[in-house]
Amino acid sequence: MVCDVVGKYHNAVLKPKLVALDILPEMIERVVFTSSELMKSCISHWTDASFRKTVLVVGEEEGTYYSPKASIDVRKFVVVTLRNSALESVHADSLKPANKRLSRSDINEITSAAIEYFKNLDFDNVSNKLGTLENDIYGRLSKKYLVAWTALTELSKTPRQVSKYNPVPITVNPTLDNLKLQHAVKGYFLGKDQSQMTNVVSDGYSLTIDHGLQQTLKM
Repeated sequence: MVCDVVGKYHNAVLKPKLVALDILPEMIERVVFTSSELMKSCISHWTDASFRKTVLVVGEEEGTYYSPKASIDVRKFVVVTLRNSALESVHADSLKPANKRLSRSDINEITSAAIEYFKNLDFDNVSNKLGTLENDIYGRLSKKYLVAWTALTELSKTPRQVSKYNPVPITVNPTLDNLKLQHAVKGYFLGKDQSQMTNVVSDGYSLTIDHGLQQTLKM
């Protein structure tokens, strides 16, 4: 059922809009795939209030100002699963000039249409009827990145700016050696030898990192 709800949104609302905006087909498919996987994973955990709040907390600031009127959870859902998907790649300044880039106005129209589509959905009912997902993105994240997940969970519990809680025991020594280094695109940072300047761009969700930031994190 959730696949039908999400699939109908992409086929009837999102894809036609991106086609009308003359976005490249390969970019459309990337946006549809990433946002679809995020939406299904988020909805699958909807009835778990703590889990849902943890996922949606990162969309609270932006979602507060989204329109049209709808529950705050629906607006945060659109931020987290659509606005923070590969849709960002079609809006980023780093997009090659030969490709059509979405404007801020385009993004507003797309997110507003998504809110309009999902605002009357019975998320609890859809979640309860959903079976096990083959690709449960948020489920994996909650187990793989326990320290960050715990911090977000605690943040979602309080309206305060500071929250104190017992630290999560770390059983594996963290390392940055396995981070994928991205190609230079935009912005000036130190190169791998810490002297050569390179161009980089970080979109916030790709599993890549520039040499300069890698060195900073290691220090």
